[in-house]
Amino acid sequence: MRDGYKIILLYISALLSAWLASFVYSGGSASILAFISLVPLLFALSLGTYQRRHVFGAGFLFGMIYAGITLQWALAIFPTDWFGLTPFGGIVSLTFSWLLSICGTGLLSGVVILATQRLMAKQVKSWQLLIIVPAYWIIAEFLAPVLFSSIWLGDSSTVSGHWLFLSFGHALVSYPWLLAITRLGGVFLGSFLVVFVNTLLYLLLRHLLRARKIGQPLWQLTPLQPILVGVGVIIAVLCYGYLVFARDFEVKKEITVAAITTDVPTMGFGETVSEELWLQEYMAAEEAAKHKPNVFIFPENSWFISQKPLFIQMIATSLTHDQKPALLVDMIRSSGKDREKLQIAFVDSQKGILTSDDKTLLVPNGEYLPYLTSFLVRVLGSKSTAEKLQNQPYFSAPTAEPRPIIWQGSRFGALSCSGMFSPVLYRNLVRDGAEMLINTASYASFSKSPIFMDQMRIRARLQAASLARPLAQATNRSASFIVDAKGQVVADTGFAHKADFAISTLQIPQETTPFARFGNWPILAALFIVFSVYAPKKIYVLTARFLHR
Repeated sequence: MRDGYKIILLYISALLSAWLASFVYSGGSASILAFISLVPLLFALSLGTYQRRHVFGAGFLFGMIYAGITLQWALAIFPTDWFGLTPFGGIVSLTFSWLLSICGTGLLSGVVILATQRLMAKQVKSWQLLIIVPAYWIIAEFLAPVLFSSIWLGDSSTVSGHWLFLSFGHALVSYPWLLAITRLGGVFLGSFLVVFVNTLLYLLLRHLLRARKIGQPLWQLTPLQPILVGVGVIIAVLCYGYLVFARDFEVKKEITVAAITTDVPTMGFGETVSEELWLQEYMAAEEAAKHKPNVFIFPENSWFISQKPLFIQMIATSLTHDQKPALLVDMIRSSGKDREKLQIAFVDSQKGILTSDDKTLLVPNGEYLPYLTSFLVRVLGSKSTAEKLQNQPYFSAPTAEPRPIIWQGSRFGALSCSGMFSPVLYRNLVRDGAEMLINTASYASFSKSPIFMDQMRIRARLQAASLARPLAQATNRSASFIVDAKGQVVADTGFAHKADFAISTLQIPQETTPFARFGNWPILAALFIVFSVYAPKKIYVLTARFLHR
């Protein structure tokens, strides 16, 4: 095959792989395509030698298309008049932010594909490819949130690994017996498994074509042992996952939870909820109260507590028909040093507000102003626009990590909205003793994109399954849902713009998972794998140079 045709095939393979990879978040049987998504690109890489720029370009294209399709919901925020931007300014700013974010994914994908091609060029053994290629990918997935937070750094944010938008591990959610595997190592172990299967299928395809070319049966090829070992690993993993999923938890206690859905539209800075909307929230909560839940969760931006702070204990008491105490969880604004803070408040129906936690992950260009946005507006925008953005009442940075709250002998760990993206924060809460996980969110800006809600539900299911803890999310202008400790949705209001509620009695497992105890150890294992491959040779070369001076 001519070099020109090979290059064209390489880029076409990158496009095909990106399209297949986008089914990671399909939430249905189509997510099986994620397990073959990298095969076309890996096979195209093995067809010959390429210049580095073409290999990197193919990887960059793969990452951009994969991220662009998956994160298309970022464009659903338009119109942005609530943020004070003109229609044209909103289109430009949204498109730029979206392109910049997906280019970051493209950059990391390009580096991974380039490193993978170099392995193939060195003709490393099949068993090495089986473990090194997945290690590359999960390291890139780990670095992607760090890159995102660096791009959108501001005075109310830090560089962190929380903004995990893309991960192959979420493909496991559609298969409960596979999802159980995340109990061992979280989403990154799931990603390792998906890429491992992709690499195994690529090696099998390559050996099949080779056997056909030389007219020899596949089982007589000498380098077939790594493939057989890989198949054995997959079978063992499937058996483990099935046994874990089929086994019943040892139940510690039961908690009845109600997650309220509200219909509050996107509001500008400083606006408050109307009396009519607040009454709709209360009526939904009152209807849920007939089922006697222990916990009521209200969405972010519903301001159920903040709207009537002087009467909140009386209102909370009115929701407990049997005179037993209930816990209300809601977002509030509180005074900070220079600006207001967003906090999650815990209210006892008999004692009032117990405590509050700062919102951990503030949203860039909405809840804080990134340095990059400020710079670009000053350089490219008008002076009035720059002043308008600078003077918006943004929120101050969190001052402490969230901690579980103890109420009626149970421990609750709560995060707000964007905390669902983090592969770390919920795990930290469970490590500190949280038995029930809570998320209070507002997706009013994404109400035109059901894709976004589907992705958040997938993330919640993986969080719950990997930590063996039930999770309930109350959502504004989207679906509120409750997930059990196995990652299965047990109650869901559906994607409806009305005040409603989801309610369920949840079983709290007594045990904790290896992931809850040891965290994201697959990243350390991946770094060790990569180090063990490259470091010995580098150390040998450097030592030889030093001794021959």
